[in-house]
Amino acid sequence: MNPVKSFLAALGFLTRLPVGHGASPAVLGRAGVFFPLAGLLMGAVTAGAAWLGADHVPPLLLAASLAGLHSLLSGGLHLDGLADCFDALGARIPGVEPRKAENQMAGNPVAGNPEAAKPELRPQGAPHPPGLRPDQLARLEIMRDSRIGTYGAAALVWVVLAKTAALYSLLEGNPLPATGGIAPDNLVIAQAGFVIPLLLFPVAARVAPVMLLAWLPNPRPFGLGRVFQDHMGRMDPWCSAGVALFATAGIGVLAGLEWLEPAAKIWPSFLAAVGVGLAVGWIWKDRLGGVTGDVCGAAIELGELAFLTVWVSRMAAG
Repeated sequence: MNPVKSFLAALGFLTRLPVGHGASPAVLGRAGVFFPLAGLLMGAVTAGAAWLGADHVPPLLLAASLAGLHSLLSGGLHLDGLADCFDALGARIPGVEPRKAENQMAGNPVAGNPEAAKPELRPQGAPHPPGLRPDQLARLEIMRDSRIGTYGAAALVWVVLAKTAALYSLLEGNPLPATGGIAPDNLVIAQAGFVIPLLLFPVAARVAPVMLLAWLPNPRPFGLGRVFQDHMGRMDPWCSAGVALFATAGIGVLAGLEWLEPAAKIWPSFLAAVGVGLAVGWIWKDRLGGVTGDVCGAAIELGELAFLTVWVSRMAAG
């Protein structure tokens, strides 16, 4: 593995930065190790924007702007996966045939028929994944549809509003002091209660997707999720977790926290993000027969929300 190429591939894949594009499948498949570092860069941009706007923008407007900026950095990639997953999760699919008739009435005669949809849903000649139930095949079709449904739209609104509310609580509970009032020894990361979660919530949320891709099957024989699974090393999920833990501990040290403080302040939120991300994967495994790139996107979005929710809840509890 070339660490530099894999890191750039992770940045290009997870963000809108014009780097790492055109990476070979082998390089992209090993990029999962560096997903947490790509998240740290996104968190640094978000924290920097919060620092610059704290003295000039009302907290609620700043919180909404930070939520939008964070989504813009990823190009909405993870929100798209979240919407697709919830559309598939919420669909009522008693069987394939009723869904087929429903889509035919909507003017899409192939949406309920996996064979007819073959050119649209899979590369020419790609086989059906073996052993999938009819309801799982139907949900995979729904996730491939570029249109958004009611459940997907509701999930998007809920996650964006919840993130905005959590960021607002963070801003209100930890106002930044004027730069001139910061002591020199605290100049690296001032007001750790504010800056640390903004730096780390994208880091923690990008650990679980690498584990899901390594440990759970993919119900599709194609797509970006398959690229990662085909080329991922056996130790990559553990290396990714190690990178995230090292970054988290390093931020805690730079913030001036004592050795025991990071465990009390950071790890509950960190573990919540990883736990929620893994739970998302296992829930969708039963409904899809495995995990896809969309499931990993949903895991990231809900993991970020879990990190922020636990952090502000513990902050409110004192």
